[in-house]
Amino acid sequence: MKISCCIIGKNEIDDVGRCLDSIIDKVYEVIYIDTGSDDGTLEFVKKNYPKVKTGFYKWNDDFSAARNFALKKAKGDFLFYLDCDEEFVGEFPENLAQGIHNFEIYNLNDQGNHVVSVCSRMIANVKGVCFKGKIHEIFDSPQVKLSIFKFTTGHILHHGYKNSYREKKNKSERNVEALTKSYNEVKKSDTCFYLAQEYFIKKEYDKTEVLALEGINLIKEGDPLDQTFKPILYHLYLSSLIEQGKDKEVEIFENEMLDIGKNPESYVMLMNYYIKKKNEEKMLRYGFQGLKFINSEILPVKFVEKNIKYVPYLAMARYYIKEKEDRLMGLYFLEMAYGSGLDNTEVLVDIYNLLPKCERNIVKWEYYNQIIFEKTKDKRLLKDMIGCYLASKDEEKNKKAIEICNELSSPEERDKIKKHLEKIGRKDLVKLVN
Repeated sequence: MKISCCIIGKNEIDDVGRCLDSIIDKVYEVIYIDTGSDDGTLEFVKKNYPKVKTGFYKWNDDFSAARNFALKKAKGDFLFYLDCDEEFVGEFPENLAQGIHNFEIYNLNDQGNHVVSVCSRMIANVKGVCFKGKIHEIFDSPQVKLSIFKFTTGHILHHGYKNSYREKKNKSERNVEALTKSYNEVKKSDTCFYLAQEYFIKKEYDKTEVLALEGINLIKEGDPLDQTFKPILYHLYLSSLIEQGKDKEVEIFENEMLDIGKNPESYVMLMNYYIKKKNEEKMLRYGFQGLKFINSEILPVKFVEKNIKYVPYLAMARYYIKEKEDRLMGLYFLEMAYGSGLDNTEVLVDIYNLLPKCERNIVKWEYYNQIIFEKTKDKRLLKDMIGCYLASKDEEKNKKAIEICNELSSPEERDKIKKHLEKIGRKDLVKLVN
C-alpha cells in the first residue's frame, strides 16, 4: 500500500519544514506544489528535501484547482493531503479500507489549548478522484462510490487556527476575496456559510447575520449538502445576533428557530448567554438540552467540537461556585464534567480542593489525590493524605502515612504528628515516626 502526500503552499518558509518533517518518512512520496512564493519557500524545499517532488502552479483563487494539479502527479494507492501549517502525528497502518478517511484535526489556539474538528484528508486513488470547491475544498469521487472511515492511528496538528497566525498570514482577507467570488457565482447554503464564517472571524457581525440568514432561506429539505450545513448556519446566525446584542431577535430565534436548527452548540451558546444575564432557569434548561443533543450524537461529528461535551458542565459549575457561592452544586457539575471524559488537571484540582469543604468523603478525596499526583508528581499531594491514612482503620494505610511523614515532613511536622498519635492512643505508630 502506497500513500502519496500532497501539499500546496505559498510563502510558507517558516512552517513547511515542520510539516515535511512530520510526514516524509511515513509515506511513499511527498509532492509539494508552490503557488507563487516570493520568500524562498520552493527553493528551501528543493535544497533541504531532495526526496520531495516539487512543482509550480500559478495561483488563481481556486484551492481545488491547485490541489488537483498536485493529485495528477501522485502515484500512490491513497491520496493524503496536509497544509504547510499542519503536521501529521501518528503512523499509517499497513492496510487501509478502500474509501475516504476522516482525520481528527487538533486546532491549536492562542491560549495553548486545542479544539478538535474532523475532516476528510485521505481517499483511495480511484478513477476520477478530485477536489471540488474553490475554498474549503473537499474530496469527490464522482465515478466511484466510496464509504467513509475514521482514521484511528494518528491525527493532524493545525497551527494556523491561532488568531495571531491568521493575522500574520492575512488569511481572512484572502478567504473573503475567494469566497465572495464563489458566492457571486452560485448562492448556496455552503457558500453563504463559509463567507459568513469569515465575516464572523473579522467581527463584522452585521454581514454575518445577513449571509447566515440567506443561507438558511436557501436550504432545501431534500438536499444532503444543505442538511449538513443547516445546523451550523442556524448556530452562526444566533452567534451574530448575540454578538450584536440583539436581545429581541435572540428571543425570536429561541421560539421559532432553535429546534429547527438542532445544533447542540446553539443550546450551549444560549446557556452562556443566560449565565451572563443571571437567568438560572434558562441556563439550566439550555445546558441540559445541549447535553441531550450532544449525547445523542444527532450531528455529524465534523461540526461538533469534542470539548463541547464538557462545556455545559463546566459553565454551570463556575456559575454555582462564583455567582451562587454554592460549592456543593459546583462540585457536582465539575464531577459530571470529569465523568464525561474531561481529562484536565486544573478541573481535577478544583474538585480535589472542593471535596473537604462539601463532603467528608475520604475515599473520593484519595482517588482524586492519586490521579492528580500521577499527572503532576507534586509530593505536596502525598502529604495531604497523611491525615486521611492515619484516620483509616486500614493498617497498610496507617503505615503508608508514616512512610510519607518520614520522607516529606519537617521535624516540626513530625513532632505534631507524634503528639496527635499519642492523643488518639496509637503509640504503636509513634515508634515508627523518625
